[in-house]
Amino acid sequence: MPPRSTDWPAAIKDMQVKLASGQTSEEDRELLASFLHTLGDLRELREAELQRSVGAELLEEMRRSREDTNSFLQSPNPKERDAALVLIIGEWGPQASQVDLYERLALTDPDRFVRSRAITCVGACFSRSQDPRILRLLASIVRNADEDRLVRVGAYSSLSTVNTPGLAPRLPRGFRFPEDVDWTFVDSFLTPDASGIASEIE
Repeated sequence: MPPRSTDWPAAIKDMQVKLASGQTSEEDRELLASFLHTLGDLRELREAELQRSVGAELLEEMRRSREDTNSFLQSPNPKERDAALVLIIGEWGPQASQVDLYERLALTDPDRFVRSRAITCVGACFSRSQDPRILRLLASIVRNADEDRLVRVGAYSSLSTVNTPGLAPRLPRGFRFPEDVDWTFVDSFLTPDASGIASEIE
């Protein structure tokens, strides 16, 4: 995660330069994913990352229809699976009919970016449902010390999406994991008698 004192406008400008030059690293991709978690939908950065990742021609093919986008969720190329999920989240919207696939990707995909975005799709499909099974699943991912930090942050954000009756709050700017996690909130879904209802993320 970026340090709490991150100058977000400067960091975004620096990322735009790197994406334009094609000089992005794995750390840059993690920072970009963090931007999307904390700042919402940054369309220009997202488009630049998609084109860098899969190329403009394939991206156009993926965008032809929802069905075309969905077909790439089964691609052997993790960048194509990741790009498909970015399009689903940002353009088509996750589908309840695909939630089993999203859940499988969230739990078993070898790529951490795919797992993180698939978790966002699961959260969106169960938004405001307070579904006990999904809340327990997400909480267990947040608690899993062997899981990648990016995936755990996605699960933490989705906990609020699923649990909150109204509009779920975004994680605050500069959110740090695990320092800023409300562990009481997380653990409330892991107790044997968890009802699926807990206080919102502050």
